Amino acid sequence: RTEWGVMLHQHQDLHGALQQFLLALQKRQEAYPSHHPHIVASHFHVGAIYRQLGNLQQALEHIQTALTLQIQDLGHSHHPRIAAGYNTIGTIHLQMRNYHDAKTNYEMALNILKELQASSSNHKEFDDDDVAGTHHNLGVSFKYLQDFDSAKQHLQAALTIRKRLQQRPQAHASQGNSMTATANVAASHYALGQLWADVGNFPMALSEFQSALDLHEHMYGTESPMAAE
Repeated sequence: RTEWGVMLHQHQDLHGALQQFLLALQKRQEAYPSHHPHIVASHFHVGAIYRQLGNLQQALEHIQTALTLQIQDLGHSHHPRIAAGYNTIGTIHLQMRNYHDAKTNYEMALNILKELQASSSNHKEFDDDDVAGTHHNLGVSFKYLQDFDSAKQHLQAALTIRKRLQQRPQAHASQGNSMTATANVAASHYALGQLWADVGNFPMALSEFQSALDLHEHMYGTESPMAAE
């Protein structure tokens, strides 16, 4: 059922994929203990499809269930996948305009990632880009909560990390990697531009928007979608 669901999803048949993923979840619940990884995966699949369909409440319920079961299966929350789960829940809350709940979940994700960073001598247990992305998400949440100082702090942290990642050899290993790294830096500049505009500092906003635009034009030329804006 899961394989059919994946195939239907790839063909943009979201309702068909949802039906297959729900059937897979039902079968797995009959066959495995409640916190088995297969059941966790099924809840994540169902939640992801509900999110794409715009049913955010159902998406939230399934992904929260998946995260709870995943923590039970692992026996702890000190894992990148748990941080990713909190990030996903935070983003759904952000889409639902539940900004306090979004902030809380992003903070949970960031705390886990920082703990992994502190305890990892070789830095292989986590991805620095996840740390940057979580800072970015927190910055956006704080902006909506009108806490502009905290928003600036997190958005600037994301930009600093992303600029460093952009210089790594891995970022230039392929055109796709290079464009992703550059697009992330541009997104940070753009978010900072929006923040400065919100507080009425238009010269700083213009500077950040121009930085974002320059990066987009470097990637896409004059056909950049940002240039059209």
